Amino acid sequence: MLSIKKGTIAILSLFAVLGLASCSREAEDPITIVNASANSIYGTVSDFSLSNDDDLKVGDKLTFKVVPNQDFVVSSVTVNGTPVGQVLGEANTYTWNLVAGENRVTALFSVDPTIDVVDQFKLNIDQATFNNVMNRRTYDFREDGVEEMDLTEFVNFVDGDTTHFTTKQFGYTVKVRYLGIDTPESTSELEERGKSASLFNASTLSSAKHVILQSQGRAATPDDEASWYSEADTYGRNLAYVWYTTVDSPTLDDFRCLNLEMVYQGFSQGIGSIQEMGEYYYYAFDKANLSAQANKRNQYSGELDKNYYYDDPVDLEISEVYATSTKNANGYYSTDSKYKDEKTLYRFHGYVTRKVGGAFYFQDKLSYERGADGSLPEAYGLYVFSYAQTPIAVGDEVDVIGVLSDYGGSYQVSGISYHDFNADEERDTIIRKSHGASAVKPIELTMAEFNEAQYQNVLVRITDELTCTYYENYGYDQSYGGTYELDAYNEKYPFYNSDNEIVSFVQTANNTSSYYRFKLSQDILLSYGTTYSYSPKFFYGGTNYYCPDHPEKIYEHQEAGTLEEFYNNNEDDYEVIKTEYSQKKFTSLTCISQNYTSTSGNQRGCSMIIAARSDVILAEVE
Repeated sequence: MLSIKKGTIAILSLFAVLGLASCSREAEDPITIVNASANSIYGTVSDFSLSNDDDLKVGDKLTFKVVPNQDFVVSSVTVNGTPVGQVLGEANTYTWNLVAGENRVTALFSVDPTIDVVDQFKLNIDQATFNNVMNRRTYDFREDGVEEMDLTEFVNFVDGDTTHFTTKQFGYTVKVRYLGIDTPESTSELEERGKSASLFNASTLSSAKHVILQSQGRAATPDDEASWYSEADTYGRNLAYVWYTTVDSPTLDDFRCLNLEMVYQGFSQGIGSIQEMGEYYYYAFDKANLSAQANKRNQYSGELDKNYYYDDPVDLEISEVYATSTKNANGYYSTDSKYKDEKTLYRFHGYVTRKVGGAFYFQDKLSYERGADGSLPEAYGLYVFSYAQTPIAVGDEVDVIGVLSDYGGSYQVSGISYHDFNADEERDTIIRKSHGASAVKPIELTMAEFNEAQYQNVLVRITDELTCTYYENYGYDQSYGGTYELDAYNEKYPFYNSDNEIVSFVQTANNTSSYYRFKLSQDILLSYGTTYSYSPKFFYGGTNYYCPDHPEKIYEHQEAGTLEEFYNNNEDDYEVIKTEYSQKKFTSLTCISQNYTSTSGNQRGCSMIIAARSDVILAEVE
């Protein structure tokens, strides 16, 4: 019996399809037709018919149609791997002479390479929602899954699939991890095409006039309000589609999806399932990836990446980085060394002084001696950025291989690699010797000497007593959020501000007109008595409010000047925690001296980076 199969499963006999009364083929040796492309999302193979309706045999002519879906073309049609010709004068029609046994029909489709997939793809929110978003009404990205970002405020381009924005509604900074893509690494690790993807992301958003974030729930299930809230990944980054436009007064159709464009440009394949993304998004990302392949863009080009370093590392002294850096009129180093190309791999030799998470600081000597006349020693250090957890410890003598970049006005080494076994001397960080933490000696400085020396990424100890204070004219004095701890709400609607990083200021007894900036690393929690450093007010004193279930309420009432009223007369029955902090002073402070430049580009001088709990001795100001 002659039968047609879908894939490898027989679904209908040709006898039934054509209404045949008999078949001359012996049952033990049937002629079968297999539609191997029946489930293709790019086109259809259908309308099978035969020239012989009575007595089927080898050589009978099979006719069928191959029709591509929108934006696709037929790239090949084969039966049993043999190319099949199209019938002249009949669109999408193909013929084949049957052979004994299986006749497997396979159609391959390719995307039309001339189609701008990104331009076709539109932001799927209704006009009323769009109008409200653009008029800065109602919507908070954390809860509603859609909001316009404030591009006049802080924007930090991290890499190809991560950017930090400032929201318009409440003005908090949100770390955004792009949905649907995973570009090669260019920060903590270095991968081919990673830097190119990062540069494309930054250049695209730098020219944007408007940016709208959209959550997965808003995108995949726009009718299910309960799913709209912004989800976060394991690193506390909000997951979002990033829509941008270069039009000053845009319509809904003027926005392009940057996530999709990264795929279209060949910087990432689309990731995610149809169940997660929804059909509309899933198929668009799939089509964009096929377009990148068809046009041989970036990872599909077969060419070397001009922004990736393929050679062996170059040996470089830490001091040479600063010797080739300029200083401004106040003596502060600029991060303009000729070696900072963020591409070349350099090998630095030094000694680890402090470790924070996977990152660490290292300098060119374990300890330094003053001159015979008491003059300050020359000392140079670097910050090594990495998320990876390694056995590298304070006091280790190390060779570090990575690229030289900068962040916040200070040099850093990124893209390092480490392996416990079979380490690659030409790529991995190598621990040459462990001298022990006690061998690391900070340079002892008065606050005046600290300002004079302006050491970069070097461990120092301030000998002056430092009184913590609030510096109103600085423009900000904050922990990034002033929250107490990560809780269920913060996990569901994470602030950029959910960590414990705190920036504040101190003064010395002999110079109360000058303010000196210090920063508490997000991985360090200080305590004094029964209070903890959840707020900058822990240092300079004052009253701190926190609403665990709705921390944004603190922002609202702080702006309105009604925090105390909110705490005392809470009509909505929110839990509000009130903490009174006393003013503190540092009777001893060991820290990393590090240059600081604001996101606006203003050079602020040296900061004191607190990188270990044991480096701080606190006392209460009487």
